[in-house]
Amino acid sequence: GIIGSIIMVYSIYEGLQYSATLGIGQILLALIAIPACILYALNRMKQKEIILGGQTEDYKMFIGKTAVVTHDLKPTGSVLIENERFDARSLVGYIEKNKQVKVVDIEGKTLIVE
Repeated sequence: GIIGSIIMVYSIYEGLQYSATLGIGQILLALIAIPACILYALNRMKQKEIILGGQTEDYKMFIGKTAVVTHDLKPTGSVLIENERFDARSLVGYIEKNKQVKVVDIEGKTLIVE
């Protein structure tokens, strides 16, 4: 964000004060890293939009799938299916992190698991 940009500009300034080669190296690194970060963020947003942007009907494909609890379900938390995190609610109360659960229903964009 903004603070990261300020820190990067300051580090380039300091690098140029110390050594022209170091400063130029930092500029080149920034010219490579910034577009790469932007492309990565846009790609992730597109993936989330495809998965999370739909209605309940889109989520029905997860019924019957196995998920791994990533944040304790007390009874709500989150689960991981195919390397994507989803909000979830347990039917059976508390379920610890790293336990496997099965998706049994969908409520809005929340997976119901047991």
